[in-house]
Amino acid sequence: MENTVSFQEYLLSKGYLFDPKIIENYLLSIKVKPFVIFTGNSGTGKTKLSQLFAEYISDSTQNSGNNSSLINDNEFLSVKVPVNKSSFENTGWTLSNKYLYDVLPIKESQCDCDMWVDNIPAKAYVRVQMQLEYDKNNEKLKNYFKNLFSQGTSKIVDLKINVGAFKEIYDCKSNNENFIILEQNSNKTAFNERQWFMNNNIFNYLPFKSGYVGCNIVVEDIKLTAKIRLMPRLYFKKNKELQDYLKENEGKKVEVKIKTDNFNFDNFHPIWEKEKDDSTDYKKDPNYKIVPVGANWTENRHVLGFYNVITEEYNETPS
Repeated sequence: MENTVSFQEYLLSKGYLFDPKIIENYLLSIKVKPFVIFTGNSGTGKTKLSQLFAEYISDSTQNSGNNSSLINDNEFLSVKVPVNKSSFENTGWTLSNKYLYDVLPIKESQCDCDMWVDNIPAKAYVRVQMQLEYDKNNEKLKNYFKNLFSQGTSKIVDLKINVGAFKEIYDCKSNNENFIILEQNSNKTAFNERQWFMNNNIFNYLPFKSGYVGCNIVVEDIKLTAKIRLMPRLYFKKNKELQDYLKENEGKKVEVKIKTDNFNFDNFHPIWEKEKDDSTDYKKDPNYKIVPVGANWTENRHVLGFYNVITEEYNETPS
């Protein structure tokens, strides 16, 4: 199954922020030759980065979502959620983004960007997460999770959400602004953890509706109502000048200006639009086929396949 979660996003979800250039060079090096040597001072993350990459590729092969057949509103998107105290005390979860890429432009909304906070420059990263909350009065589902949790073993369960809810929360608006300008609170989360939950004005720029959207969910044979919402978050890299400034201005409002040149939603098409027009899917077009190529291919002699004009098919050749 193709992995739909970037390694950079996986690192952020685990609480680690590495320079994107380091991550890019690391992945390219592994791609070219699967043997990489890190050099650097102790405690800079050499071992941890390799450990996290091993976890990343393990998680992606075991837990990739598969929702390619979704079309109609009354069909359901299947996601996996953990059985923990939040599942029955808070009656909700933050959903893993890897299950949402076919229905919402989550990946396209997450990118590195330049930003200025009251004219202090910084490097930042935008991340979007979805929260789901079910009816707190539904004792049947709460007891279901309580019983599983009491067994003391780590469990993951399937939860299905009706596709119509994603259609409702997806708002394909066009915005040609060069900058996103927001007003944020200067607080401990900002200057200690270098992050903000972005205020609702961000939804003037992103292709989503703000606030909660109602949905129907199914867990085992339990059917009930719930609600979902998207929570954009802004991270920034270590920046002593900015962090000191935010600490000095704790409790005050600051202006956050984000450059939008890395946001691009033009190529996103939700799964229900793809199903309407099969001709846009090269995998279903008889004139296209993925064929293997040599490691250093530069011309047609290195392509390990050819188009047979007699049979009008692609034929692969031995490597």
